[in-house]
Amino acid sequence: MQERALGIILRTRQYSETSTIVHWLTAEQGRLATIAKGARKPKSTFAGRLDLNFLAEFSFQRSSRSTLHTLREVTLLNQFASVRTEISKLQQIAYTSVLLEKCVEEDAPAPELFQLYRGFLEHVARTRSSVNSILAFELKFLKEMGLGGELHGQNPGIDKLLQVLGESDWEIIDRIKLSTSQVAEVTTYLSRQLQEHLQILPRQREAALQKR
Repeated sequence: MQERALGIILRTRQYSETSTIVHWLTAEQGRLATIAKGARKPKSTFAGRLDLNFLAEFSFQRSSRSTLHTLREVTLLNQFASVRTEISKLQQIAYTSVLLEKCVEEDAPAPELFQLYRGFLEHVARTRSSVNSILAFELKFLKEMGLGGELHGQNPGIDKLLQVLGESDWEIIDRIKLSTSQVAEVTTYLSRQLQEHLQILPRQREAALQKR
């Protein structure tokens, strides 16, 4: 029996001369891997529908032998086309997608993380890229993972800033003015949190945090 899901494409890779493996972030199944058979053929029904960070409804046939399932149909909902015109936005999305792929479990519901990433993509697509967006994403991500509850503890001003970045809507986050020293302190704090709780600090982070 086929199953249906709403997902965002985190990564694709060539499987054979004609097929592609597609890694999804979904609400109900968490991280999901599918194989799109024949996707690389010129007249494939998947043509133009399988690219990074596309939001789509899709159906798949679950495998009984592995965690790689067969992709059947894809209906695009949003390509977030504007993010592909700016290298800074692509760098931010590359970093956040790596973070999610490394931390979200396979076949385990992740509705909060799915909504967080969808909201982040929508925000980046309609506004300028900023350091605020990445710092806020990291704070919200750690919170949804049930981690990083500790505040800075040494600077009440930074503690308040962390709270605002972690709890505010994206539109408000974009309007917050951060000084160079505040960016440095929050960045260092979050680096420690990511390394302590997740034992990772993706190499894409440095480019994603560059001042624009």
